[in-house]
Amino acid sequence: MKFESAGRLFYMALVPIVVGGLAFAIYFFVFSPSRSGRPVEPEAKLTEPKADGKTESDPVMPNVEVEKPEISHLVNGQVAWTVSADSVKSDAETGITKLFNSHGLFVRGKDSGLDFSGPMTVYNAKEKSVRVEGDIQGRLLPEEHTLTAQSIDWNEKSGKVVAEKIVIQIGKAKLTGGRMELTPDSRRASFSGGVKIEMPVERKTLRRGI
Repeated sequence: MKFESAGRLFYMALVPIVVGGLAFAIYFFVFSPSRSGRPVEPEAKLTEPKADGKTESDPVMPNVEVEKPEISHLVNGQVAWTVSADSVKSDAETGITKLFNSHGLFVRGKDSGLDFSGPMTVYNAKEKSVRVEGDIQGRLLPEEHTLTAQSIDWNEKSGKVVAEKIVIQIGKAKLTGGRMELTPDSRRASFSGGVKIEMPVERKTLRRGI
């Protein structure tokens, strides 16, 4: 009888120890925070690949390629330019973002600007500059004068838009020159580098009275 009582007491004392140890193990290996003292990093969220094999990524992340983005640059709370593109490649180390098959608008003032489309737009975040390269098509707004150029440059410091190797169609007249410079908040433009203006002249024959 004494042996059975002692065994029962031993068993009753052992059960809480086993249960407590099991609970501690579950907490330690399952629910406890990282033992290194640092918070556990969440898993990176991957997007599903598209049909062409590319994936969409956050445009603010470095060294990524993004499809169908639109970027706007503000100066003193006002939009200085906006660019959309079919795809973008960004390099965090150089601060350069390349926008391929791009379309955009350089804003000069209220209802005034230069819209454009070109093969590539290069944005330099460190220098706060933009360069459009290639066969560029554009319009001067609000006049709707059409323009072609080989390059267009903008930088935040001057706020000027500079187009090189331009041809502007103004009604029936055509202006060609090496360089056009548009100043911010103004509709004035300056031209340099062998400017030539071609415009048709209507000739009228005069009849003399007898």
